[in-house]
Amino acid sequence: MIEGGEFLVILLVALMVVGPERLPVLARKLGGWAADLRRAARDLREGLEAEVGDVRQIADDLKKPLREIEDTVRSTQKVINEDVAPKTWVGPKPVSGPTPEDAMRDLEEINATGAPLTEPETAPAEPRASGAWIGPRPLPPDPDGEQAEAGGAPRGPWVGLRPLPPEPESTEGGAA
Repeated sequence: MIEGGEFLVILLVALMVVGPERLPVLARKLGGWAADLRRAARDLREGLEAEVGDVRQIADDLKKPLREIEDTVRSTQKVINEDVAPKTWVGPKPVSGPTPEDAMRDLEEINATGAPLTEPETAPAEPRASGAWIGPRPLPPDPDGEQAEAGGAPRGPWVGLRPLPPEPESTEGGAA
């Protein structure tokens, strides 16, 4: 911007170049041009603001369906996530047997060693009667009456099972 001292110097130079008779006429013309320039700048600014407002309105109108689609996608995703979310057991807790923690520990050990786990040897909870089978109960004989195949080997799930050895007789408190 032009300060007071600079303006005074410009005014003196204009007075010397133009002369005192034509200086007021030239000042009026310059004032009119400045007003026209200000008016044109104001009209241009108002026109641009109106156009930008129209563009913003169009952009908002275009974004509205997009927002609706995004809301639909979010609600659908929420429903899907609720359906896929892991469920928790709400029934009674098991009284015996392996727990999920035991299963995870076994799985980690299998992954670490690469070998399957073997069940630890444990003593039976109650003594078995002499001649009791180790393992599952055998199925009844075939309805056809066949107990062995052509080679004479027994058939059925009891193959390879053996009876327990007889238990020693107890001498404590028994009659001799």
